[in-house]
Amino acid sequence: MEWNEQLTDRFDELRLKQLAGELTVAEQEELSQLIQTVQVNETRLLVAYFDRVAAENIGLQTKLQAVQDENEALGQLAIQQEQLVADARRWLAEFDRRNTQIQKSYMHLTSNISPA
Repeated sequence: MEWNEQLTDRFDELRLKQLAGELTVAEQEELSQLIQTVQVNETRLLVAYFDRVAAENIGLQTKLQAVQDENEALGQLAIQQEQLVADARRWLAEFDRRNTQIQKSYMHLTSNISPA
């Protein structure tokens, strides 16, 4: 049974009569059926809601995994970049050392040459 405004009104009417202690046996049965209808409808709505939440959760888990994978890849690139910078610093230090050595050798050689 699909819940509607008429059923809401009837449910409210029966609940008021129940609270006043004025329900007949037939009305008590009708109220019980309405309560059961409410429970079935609520259960159906809750199941649909939890199904949507579960589907959203799966989608979010998938997105999270993709972001984590991307972060891992970016972390690996950052490590490679740091290694490249360290290699460049070592190369520049070696270049400076060799250049200084060559300049010293040149100065030593040219200082021993007499002008003609």
